[in-house]
Amino acid sequence: MPVRSLRDGTIKIADNAGTGGANVITVAVEEGDLSFTERHPANIVLDRGVIDHARKANDEPVELSFSIRFQYFLGGGVINPYEALTKTSGAAAWTSDLANTDVYAVVIEFTIDDPAGGADEVLTFANFIPEEISFTEGDPHDSLSVSGRAVITAPTIA
Repeated sequence: MPVRSLRDGTIKIADNAGTGGANVITVAVEEGDLSFTERHPANIVLDRGVIDHARKANDEPVELSFSIRFQYFLGGGVINPYEALTKTSGAAAWTSDLANTDVYAVVIEFTIDDPAGGADEVLTFANFIPEEISFTEGDPHDSLSVSGRAVITAPTIA
């Protein structure tokens, strides 16, 4: 069975209309990585110093980081990933995926194609707030490293 990696996939960045809406770009990934962390904390309740039971603690957002090397963009006109993540230039009219807030958030969808022709893996992170973005111009690839938090407790996996 072939190993799947981001090299076999694409990343879509979209505004609040989602990846099926008008404001979306698709980046064909040449190389990259993806890391996310879910936290499901619990409060341990003691009874006179002895563990009695546990309760679900407050929800925590998913932490997401990814880096990609890419050559070109598919769709979305001339908007590049940096503009889509920062709501600048060609993406200035995009709307945040988070309602009732002054924080800009996007939908990030990672699609990993199955090299053996089976079902693709799709991970979707709604309400993603890009908190740190690093861009490097290179030949023959550009590189983008992004980290932030998604205001969800887990990604949607299909």
